[in-house]
Amino acid sequence: MDDIHKVPKPHYNHFHGLQHTFEDTQQLLRATPRVIPSATMPAPVKSKSRKFRRAYALVPFTIAVLCVGAYFGARLVSFAGSVSTSDVGFYKSLGNNIGATLGGVIPGLKNLDDTQVAADIKNHKTINVLMLGYGGEGHDGTYLTDTMMLISLDTQNNKATFIPVPRDLWVKIPTKGFDGGYAKINSAFSTGMDSKNYPNKLPEFSGVNGGGNLSKYEVSQVLGAPVDYYVSMDFYAFKKVVDTLGGVEINVDTAFTDYSYPTGDNNVNSGLCVADDIPDSMITQCRYKKLHFDAGLQYMDGSRALEYARSRHALGTEGSDFARSKRQQKLIAAIEQKALSVGALTKVFSLMDSVQGHFKTDLSIAEIKDLSDYISGVDFQTAQRLSLTDEKLLISSTSADGQWILIPADPADAQTGQWNSINNFIQQKLRNSE
Repeated sequence: MDDIHKVPKPHYNHFHGLQHTFEDTQQLLRATPRVIPSATMPAPVKSKSRKFRRAYALVPFTIAVLCVGAYFGARLVSFAGSVSTSDVGFYKSLGNNIGATLGGVIPGLKNLDDTQVAADIKNHKTINVLMLGYGGEGHDGTYLTDTMMLISLDTQNNKATFIPVPRDLWVKIPTKGFDGGYAKINSAFSTGMDSKNYPNKLPEFSGVNGGGNLSKYEVSQVLGAPVDYYVSMDFYAFKKVVDTLGGVEINVDTAFTDYSYPTGDNNVNSGLCVADDIPDSMITQCRYKKLHFDAGLQYMDGSRALEYARSRHALGTEGSDFARSKRQQKLIAAIEQKALSVGALTKVFSLMDSVQGHFKTDLSIAEIKDLSDYISGVDFQTAQRLSLTDEKLLISSTSADGQWILIPADPADAQTGQWNSINNFIQQKLRNSE
């Protein structure tokens, strides 16, 4: 009980003093004359000119808001038309795009954003997205996909799995219905984009989504997993995005040198072809140059980041497909981190300009946003990474026309052109990650 504070008794003399003060104040008020306004006194009239001036001042503001809205809307429609090739109906897709983009400013517009991606995330379904990187204009094989990677998102357990797809897989590509010849899987996107030389393709493998759909089909056959969406970007757009964000920082785990990096330029300096430190056996038509990366944290602009991601002929372990896919995953994470740190919203128009005309996908802008919002909460440091080339599932071979290719290591699959062993491997790994 000792720790309970005692409350002091009130000092009544103090209240007695207040009582005197109150009475004195009342006497003073009674003695002071009070002025009561007449009931007939007119109320003050507000100036009409002041009202008019205030209303007039709102006109420039209203015009500015409408102009900004019209400008943003026009840019959004233009961007959506050049970037998004979604199969969703145009008006629904446009409504989703507006709801996703402006919903943060005008909450009521959020109701317009009603995408399949959002529904799949809500229902905890797995979402598989195929990432494709192609050379673009100015490169041999404009639409050959130098980079192919499936990202499997387990939305129920909030986990991700990266599955790089070797570009040299020897697959049957349907060019006449489901019939066709064999070619490397990295040519599927190019075949789908080419209706002139392949006019008898199935409708889903033609048109704006032809390349993406054909790549999705081939990857799903090899991995035995459905591919829901594809996202493709050429080298120009990739470099511009990195540069627009101000470059990225990458921690290079192992130093490596690549003596056979393709320049993608017919006007390459011939001096590179006769340099003393480049073996003659690696020189092909004077189209290669030497790359070197030191170990440690390094700043990379767009061109340097592209070289880091594309290099595939480095000496030692860094020359493997597994090492290259790991570098690509690190680069994707670095771009995402940089976009969040600089506030990508402040650079939204610059980013739109960077990729417009160099980016293809069957996702709408709203679906891209829904997917990005979900991915921002995924811990990619704990993501599962699978490599077909390191699991003895593939062996190298040579095609009839002399190309270096990869085929199934399982003799039965190699003979029939099936991918059952890889299908089973991928399904088991995905189940184990749940």
